[in-house]
Amino acid sequence: GGGGGGGGGGATILDLPSGALSYGKQFIDVHQVLSSKQLTLPEKHVETYKEVTERVRDLIMYRYDLDHLLPTTPRFFSRMNDKPAKTQHDEYWHKHIDARQYPGFEYTALIYLNNHDYDYTGGEFSFIDDKGDDTEDFTTIKPMAGFLVMFTSGQENQHKVHKVLTGKRYALTVAFSCDPTKELTGMWVS
Repeated sequence: GGGGGGGGGGATILDLPSGALSYGKQFIDVHQVLSSKQLTLPEKHVETYKEVTERVRDLIMYRYDLDHLLPTTPRFFSRMNDKPAKTQHDEYWHKHIDARQYPGFEYTALIYLNNHDYDYTGGEFSFIDDKGDDTEDFTTIKPMAGFLVMFTSGQENQHKVHKVLTGKRYALTVAFSCDPTKELTGMWVS
């Protein structure tokens, strides 16, 4: 990684609630780093983050006809590029199920922050339907800035991100749960 943070391989992750930032082959606490330099994140940016994630929650509640939905962790910004993986955390391109990878996830939302084909190539998002006979069908999305993709986090929505071939792909992942024991509280929620 460089002076501004960044994983050693193709993926850099910043989980704002915990402060975990991938840096080289490890994670550092960005909140501790800022505090040691007597710096903080701009309040306007923190409020924007909270407002956006609250609006996403409201959309998921509307779409899935829910009467309550709680924020959960992790909720992270990701930057993906074409560097080769250095650790397993850099290998973002494997198919997975969010609820297995992150036990608090019941609903996942992705907000894309830049444009496919303009800012990067590759990096498409695909839902995967295993046919059971060693074949798979893909429903693929080419991300554009401002796109919101939301889905239930269970096995019905296995998915993957394709490898970024050129440039950098940015996204925000936020998740929600109906389980009060998985609720995120504190300064990162409204």
